[in-house]
Amino acid sequence: MFAAALVVMIFFVGLAMDASMVLMAHSRLNSMCQLVAQDHLTYQDTVRYSEQPGTDFSKCIIETLGANGFTNKGELYFTEDVRSENARHYKARIVLHGSCDTYFLKLFGLKKIDFAAQTDFDDTYGEPNDNVVWSPSASASQYSERYSFDKGAVTNFNARDLPNGWTIE
Repeated sequence: MFAAALVVMIFFVGLAMDASMVLMAHSRLNSMCQLVAQDHLTYQDTVRYSEQPGTDFSKCIIETLGANGFTNKGELYFTEDVRSENARHYKARIVLHGSCDTYFLKLFGLKKIDFAAQTDFDDTYGEPNDNVVWSPSASASQYSERYSFDKGAVTNFNARDLPNGWTIE
């Protein structure tokens, strides 16, 4: 009876250890996402006055993530609403990927747990019927796309690969 209780206790302690490691790593990813979301106001002029806002915005985000120790894979989804002369509205989603090695669960064949964290944010420039807002010469559909990055560099972008039903509201 004592041996069975000891085995059960060791099982749950090992499981709790792996779960806490995964939750801690996931929490770090969420913190990185929140850092980018809170700093997006820092990048306002990059988006506002750039000919390629999505590309330049992704470079700023990668720089911020790298300065804070993030070296894994991620995606930036960037879309801008059809703009008017008086206002521009964009929306961005950051998805960061991470993984955590397991210790106890290796006994059962699970060596690594993969996870992701994401955050959305948007911004509007200008007030309707109030002022004139500068816009890039390219149409918004030309730079509304998904930017993939890995180890501090953009590795791919795809204009047709935005999340389903993901529009500016």
